[in-house]
Amino acid sequence: MAMKWRGSLFRSMLLEWLWLLGPWLLGVLAVIAVVMHYWQPAPPKSIVMATGPAGGAAHRAGERYRVALAKRGIHVELRNTSGSLENRAKLLDDDAGIAAAFVQTGSATADDAQWLSTIAGIYPEPMWVFYRATKPLMQASELAGKKIAIGPRGSGTRHLALDVFAAYGVDLEAQPHLDITGREGAEALLKGKGKGKGKGTGKDTDEAQVDAMVIVTGEESTVVQTLLREPGILLLEFPQSAALSRRFPNLSMVTMSPGIIDLARNAPSHDVPLIAAMSQLMVRNDLHPALIRVLAEAAKEIHGGSGWFNKAGEFPTMHGTDLPVDADAERYFVSGTPFLQRHLPFWFAVWIERALILLLPLLAIGIPAVRIVPVVYNWRMRARIYRWYAAVQRLDNEVLRKQPSPEAAVVILAKLSEIEMHADKIHVPLAFARELYDLKLHVDFVRKRLHC
Repeated sequence: MAMKWRGSLFRSMLLEWLWLLGPWLLGVLAVIAVVMHYWQPAPPKSIVMATGPAGGAAHRAGERYRVALAKRGIHVELRNTSGSLENRAKLLDDDAGIAAAFVQTGSATADDAQWLSTIAGIYPEPMWVFYRATKPLMQASELAGKKIAIGPRGSGTRHLALDVFAAYGVDLEAQPHLDITGREGAEALLKGKGKGKGKGTGKDTDEAQVDAMVIVTGEESTVVQTLLREPGILLLEFPQSAALSRRFPNLSMVTMSPGIIDLARNAPSHDVPLIAAMSQLMVRNDLHPALIRVLAEAAKEIHGGSGWFNKAGEFPTMHGTDLPVDADAERYFVSGTPFLQRHLPFWFAVWIERALILLLPLLAIGIPAVRIVPVVYNWRMRARIYRWYAAVQRLDNEVLRKQPSPEAAVVILAKLSEIEMHADKIHVPLAFARELYDLKLHVDFVRKRLHC
C-alpha cells in the first residue's frame, strides 16, 4: 500500500514539474533549433589560396600569408595561376576549391557580390611596361607595331594592358604579340627566347623575341626588380597618369621617387609617373567568419608597412575595392582583434565563441526560469490546498450566522466529509504538509463547532 502511494505521489510530482517546465523546455528547444539553423561549423584547418604566376608579387604575398596563418594552426595551400581573371573565375567555381585569391581592381563585377566579398585592398600594383630601346619613349602609342608580351589570357595584366593601350589608339591583339609575361616575358625581352604564339600563327615557336613586355604586379616581383636594374631595358613612363586615372576609375596615379631603386646610384634620377591597379584579397562568402578575421589580421600584419608607392598604415584599405568589404573583416579593421582571440590561442578562442553562441540564448531563458519556476511551483502546491479552504470558510460562516437545523447540519457534515476526503487525496511534498494538515484540522474545527 505504501509503495503504491509513493508511486502515485511520484507520478503526480513528475506531471507537476512537466506542467511547470514544459513552456521553458519548449522555449529552449526553439532556441536550439534557431541556433542550429544558423550554426557555423568549426572553421576548417586548411584553405586553398590562388596567387598568380611564380615569382610574382602575388605569389610572394601568398608565401607570407602561408607563414602567418601557420602560426595560428591553419595550413594554406597556394595555387599558381595566370593572374586575376583566372583567380576570380576559380573563386566563383564551386568545384575549384579556392577559398581566397588575389584579384586586381577592375577584374570583378558588381554581380559577383552574391558569391564573393573583399577582405581589403592590400597593395598597389603598377603597370610596368619594359622595352628595349636606345632612347626613352614619350608615351605608349610609340609602341604601336612592336612585338609585345602582353600576358596570358585570364591574367589581369592582359586585361589592363588591352584597355590602357586602346586608350592610346593601340590594339595590342591586332599587332605582333606573345601571350606571356613574368619570367617568360622577361626572358623573351632579354634573350630573345621564350614560348608563346605570334600574331595569327596559332603555333608555338621555340624561339620568340619581344620588343616590350607588360606586367601588372607589385614592386616585390622578382621580374620587376631584375628588369629595373638591367642595362638596355627602359621603363615606360605615363606622364598622362592623371588623365588615365580619370578614364579608368580602378586605376590610380603612383610615382616612383628618385633613388627608390638604388640610392647610391640615384636610380631613378627623377620622379617616374606610373598608373596602378590595386591588389585585393577576395574570399568566397561561405568562408568561415573566424578565417575571415584571421585573413584580415594577417593582411594588416603583412601589408601594414611602407612600400615604394605607399606610406605605413595606408594598407590594407577598405576603400576603392571592386566588391564590398566583408562585414567580419570590417569589424576587425574598425574594432581590432576580438577580446578572446587577444588573450587566448586561436582555436581555444574559437571554441569558446561557438559555445557562447549556444549558451547565451539558453541563459537568457534559463535565468528567468530559475527565478520564476520556484514561485509558480509554490503557488501551484498551495493552490491544491487553499482551494478547499474557501469551501470550509463558507460552511463555517453558515454555522456562525445561525444555528443550522438538524437537516441542514446533516448536509454541512456531508460537505465537510467530502472536503476531508479530497484532502486525503492531495499529494504534496513534505515542505507543504503543514498546510495540508492545517486544512484537516480546520475541517474538524468546523465539525466540532456544529455540534456545540
